[in-house]
Amino acid sequence: MPYERKAHATRFGRSRLIQQANILYGQREFAAAEETLRKLIKKFPKNAFEHYQLGNVLYQQGKAEEAIGEFDTLRPKGAEILKISLP
Repeated sequence: MPYERKAHATRFGRSRLIQQANILYGQREFAAAEETLRKLIKKFPKNAFEHYQLGNVLYQQGKAEEAIGEFDTLRPKGAEILKISLP
């Protein structure tokens, strides 16, 4: 039973942080959304959604190179990379 409670608390905490990050993103508070997403990634490093959202947040802040790095974490190992030019 204690394991089930811990798993529920972990899922609830993750959901709450995702919701918070999404609200901040919608309010265009990108720096705060970035901070929240980095907390999520620290706790849940293998979840793709957080990396994807962080890439979006970084891009919105004009941090294109960092955004590409986050999106790159979503690419399967050994997959070809599409080369793009940044303005």
